[in-house]
Amino acid sequence: MDTSGCGLTNWEVALKEAEQIISSFRLRNELISGKATLINIFVESKFIYPIQTFDPPVDVFQKSFFLVRPFILKHSMHGIRNDAICLPKSLGGTGMHNLRIKHKSCRMKFIASFLKAPFSSEMMLGPDPGFPHCQELPTFYVEF
Repeated sequence: MDTSGCGLTNWEVALKEAEQIISSFRLRNELISGKATLINIFVESKFIYPIQTFDPPVDVFQKSFFLVRPFILKHSMHGIRNDAICLPKSLGGTGMHNLRIKHKSCRMKFIASFLKAPFSSEMMLGPDPGFPHCQELPTFYVEF
């Protein structure tokens, strides 16, 4: 079974589903903060599994943001930086979640749970059903 393109396929499916969701919301006349909430709930959920499981392609976060930005700003306000859109409302942003930061936080959460897990002799003999973590860190955690 060839699984080499599995991660890429999952990212492509997430982007396609995100585009479909955004296109279904285009006619809604919401405030910017309401649109950010829609993005956080409906679009971000499509990326949770790939974020937690696979290495992202180089441009996936940029592509996802370029799907979202026109929806949030209605093709106006070109002078607003992407970082400013993802700021909390109290700091003048929309409160929209940043997928790149979400990806890094999921990796850090996995590492923290891996390091906090109790060491057992069964780990050396094979997987333990009571120990849900893998025995070695996946290769994409090496960059940290």
